[in-house]
Amino acid sequence: MFCLLVLMCFGERLDEDAVRAIAVAQRDALLYLSSKMPVFAFFPAVTKHLFRGRLQKAHALRRRQMELFVPLINARREYKKRQGGADGEPKKETTFEHSYVDTLLDIKLPDDGNRPLTDDEMVNLCSEFLNAGTDTTSTALQWIMAELVKNPSIQAKLHDEIKSKTGGGGGGGGGGIVDWCRGCTSGETKRLYIYRESHQVNAEYD
Repeated sequence: MFCLLVLMCFGERLDEDAVRAIAVAQRDALLYLSSKMPVFAFFPAVTKHLFRGRLQKAHALRRRQMELFVPLINARREYKKRQGGADGEPKKETTFEHSYVDTLLDIKLPDDGNRPLTDDEMVNLCSEFLNAGTDTTSTALQWIMAELVKNPSIQAKLHDEIKSKTGGGGGGGGGGIVDWCRGCTSGETKRLYIYRESHQVNAEYD
């Protein structure tokens, strides 16, 4: 599931080892910063000397994120440049047309000389994207699975549609089946889930 967030973020379908490395870096940084760094909110002029080792560890975790994210950001930057050329470039099967990084590369800061985001700023935003998307994505997928289990007829219909998209071979659909799932299953889930939540909230206040 985390691999989907990485794909949405960087626009590239990475192998299992690369995804696991990003997941470990994110988890380590999140756990350490939330448990060890709040101490610096109190008397920072003193605590930065008392807990110097914690700062060094935090910097090491940050460097690890930079090592993992910056090459992916640069690869996406080069991809956009090549796509913007006159001839373009054939898209690899592992490369998606749109990604979160694309939006970051397009941002200009008018209050700061209309400059683009720095790599450090983009790493921050990518890290926030991956952290924030984990719980919401897992909740949505759990809800999808629960609804499919509760409604066997819908499950059978979904199975038939997937077979029709993949030719019944269980594979070979490539990006087509991913686009279909995103546009159909995910879109319908968001529509129904929001609808149900709003009605539940309204019912509580009626």
